[in-house]
Amino acid sequence: MLFRSPGLERSASYGEWTIDADAVAITQQQDRLVLLAAQRLARLTQGTRLLASATSAVSLLAGYETPATTVTVTAPRATTLRVWSPRKPAHIEVDDRPLSSITFDVTTQTIAVDLPAGDHCVRIENASAPASRGAR
Repeated sequence: MLFRSPGLERSASYGEWTIDADAVAITQQQDRLVLLAAQRLARLTQGTRLLASATSAVSLLAGYETPATTVTVTAPRATTLRVWSPRKPAHIEVDDRPLSSITFDVTTQTIAVDLPAGDHCVRIENASAPASRGAR
């Protein structure tokens, strides 16, 4: 668990982690990302890998399971959320509604989803292999 010092308005680093959030909790099993939770997150990286970012800070809880990743998000303002995915997802739903198109950046291995202000559930379904293989 990592906390940003009160009053610090920039990213902080700890080992290979760089966070721009008030608090972050990460659970891993060996090289497998299992759970990611963050409060007022703008950006989170592990080494050079972007795990999550938002154009306007959000609070989120991401559970990486086979064959899907579920991200619960609270967005005080409209935002574009980027979340790490090891491959282009087969299907994405936002609040139980399928997205008609998937924005996947092969360079950063992230999906991008535009979210209005409010509480949302983003479900990222991966083709066949586990979505949680290696946050690194």
